[in-house]
Amino acid sequence: MKNKIQIGILLSILCFFAFSCKSTKETTRIQLQSAEIEDRINYILDHSIEYNTLSMSAGVSLKMEGRKNAHYSCNGQVRIIKDECVQLSFTMPLIGSEIFKLTITPDSITIIDRYNKEYINESIRNIKDVYPFDFNYYDMESLFTNRIFVAGEKTFDPSFHRYFTLLEDEYDAFLNYRDRQNISYTFTSDHSNKITNTAIHYERGSAFISWDYADFKKPNNTNAVFPMKEDIVISLAENTIQLTLNFKNIDLNKNLTIDYNIPKKYKEIQLDQLINSSYH
Repeated sequence: MKNKIQIGILLSILCFFAFSCKSTKETTRIQLQSAEIEDRINYILDHSIEYNTLSMSAGVSLKMEGRKNAHYSCNGQVRIIKDECVQLSFTMPLIGSEIFKLTITPDSITIIDRYNKEYINESIRNIKDVYPFDFNYYDMESLFTNRIFVAGEKTFDPSFHRYFTLLEDEYDAFLNYRDRQNISYTFTSDHSNKITNTAIHYERGSAFISWDYADFKKPNNTNAVFPMKEDIVISLAENTIQLTLNFKNIDLNKNLTIDYNIPKKYKEIQLDQLINSSYH
């Protein structure tokens, strides 16, 4: 069980650097109104949620296919402090005790494995020495919060429209650009200018991320909508992981306390140890 869950965490890390609510759910598709690139991006930005903190409890489904196959379900908690931290905590069903915690900041990644009493604490600088890509913490935060981004940038400036090309069909708009490593980023939006999918494709490294957003709802005290379901497919070499987050609730702009503590008695392991143990 340990190694199979670690594969999912490992793939997420590598792809991270390798490249009362009111429902607005729709039953029929509505035709897209054509727009120029700059206008389309501005529409998307206008409909993006503004936040200082986000906290969501979720039902989590994790499925892995490749050299090893596995399927797990558990409960999870996602906590985000804007520009500071994304933390995912996974708890054992019924028992309710935490088994894994992943904490990402602009400077580091920390994984705590409570089942095996081990941890990884790796600086992003060291990881990017091995995987020298533009993709950074702020891009990961944007993926979780349904926002458009340009890889390596802390914020999205409307002038970035010059990097994009735009294709439209009857129902969807597709905004695409390639970064300096020739990694392709495609943001799909619908008639209401919600991002419904973000796809990241790195052909040379055989890596692909598809991040689907669905079941949009309007949190209290905001005009923006937020996806209550996120389907994430990560493909890396011979392995594929599918992570589904079904958010049960969303708390917006409430005080959050992030636990950065690493138990003193836990054993530190290195990223290469995790890679070796996961594939054997």
